[in-house]
Amino acid sequence: MTQTEMLLKRLPNDIGGLDGELIQRTEHELEPWEKRCHARADVLDNILFAKRILTPSELAAEMDEVAARWDQEPRP
Repeated sequence: MTQTEMLLKRLPNDIGGLDGELIQRTEHELEPWEKRCHARADVLDNILFAKRILTPSELAAEMDEVAARWDQEPRP
């Protein structure tokens, strides 16, 4: 099966295992979808903190863990 045939048989959201562009980790004007994600994250944080399901220190620890994984992953 050729690459084109494989892509045609995939669902539009089925991109697992495909190479993608590098994530831009620079300051830039936020796209509308990014603004919505930030707004949802802010609301979710307020709810989780208010109900004491998650603490700010737990969130900070998780963010540090993700950042450490990012720094350790090999880049193409």
